[in-house]
Amino acid sequence: MSQGTAKRVAPTSLVVASRQRRLISGDRLFRALIIVVAVIFVIALFIPALPAIMKFGLGFFVSRTWDPVRAQFGALPAIYGTLVTSAIALVIAFPIGMGAALFLAADARMSLLRGPLSFAIELLAGIPSVVIGLWAFFILTPLMGDNVDPFLEHTLGFLPFFQGTASGYGFLTAGVVLAIM
Repeated sequence: MSQGTAKRVAPTSLVVASRQRRLISGDRLFRALIIVVAVIFVIALFIPALPAIMKFGLGFFVSRTWDPVRAQFGALPAIYGTLVTSAIALVIAFPIGMGAALFLAADARMSLLRGPLSFAIELLAGIPSVVIGLWAFFILTPLMGDNVDPFLEHTLGFLPFFQGTASGYGFLTAGVVLAIM
């Protein structure tokens, strides 16, 4: 190439470069939009919580007290219960869900099971949460209280999570219900 000649660029590389610039600018716009939406969510959660924070202070989130007579309230038990039941539900539902998805996508592709299993999963997703809650209250809770909880207390009672009376009303039952939903 001589000193005075310009380097020729293929037209396809110009199209690719233009497309990459648009994608990068689109990514920046999407990133900014996600940050704005996240800030809006935080504000939307903070504004209704502001009266409780003003009255009880930030200790409201770490206090275990719940005394309506003295007007002292704390959210730690509710926060703890939410986190524990959600963790139990994830431990139960994630492997089952991934296994079902992998089986239906790969192994059951030509199988006669694919149609009925897909239908059953879609049917389960369509059951209202109130119906699942009533089923859990009348069927699952007594089953857990009579069979599963006593077994776990007897075998794993040395762990703090499995100590206490076996009633069926607890984190494990709630986690199972969330996993089903």
